[in-house]
Amino acid sequence: MGSEAKAEVVRRLGADAVRVGYEGFAPEVLGLTGGTGADLILDSVAGPVFEEGMRCLAPFGRLVVYGHAGGQAGSFETRLLHRQTKAVIGYSSGHYRRSRPELLRPSVEAVLGHLRRGEVRLEIGARFPLEKAGEAHALVESRRSVGKVLLYL
Repeated sequence: MGSEAKAEVVRRLGADAVRVGYEGFAPEVLGLTGGTGADLILDSVAGPVFEEGMRCLAPFGRLVVYGHAGGQAGSFETRLLHRQTKAVIGYSSGHYRRSRPELLRPSVEAVLGHLRRGEVRLEIGARFPLEKAGEAHALVESRRSVGKVLLYL
């Protein structure tokens, strides 16, 4: 979590535990899980964050890498995968959209259904008219945005 403001939004949305900062989170995750580790880790940062995630990934756990915001690649000891039946998976919705759109459609429909029924709520942090798209992009790029940033006509 990048800032206390963002952490507060996540708490309000119901998170059991929230932490500001990425460095050295594995001991905290292991403590929160009784030493077992996390069953699922979603990593958009990579680099040292990926490596820290591997340290606290539970046996049979899955680590999904869907970005590299930190600008560095992560690495790990492959023996950890088969010894504890762990998996590392790469994900890109853009690649799905281009290569296998028919596989993406059921997931998108399910998520939209959850949104329609109010089971999932999007946090809207800012709205910009389309002619101010540059300002919206600057806000996102600054990493000060909290929630989704929307453009409208």
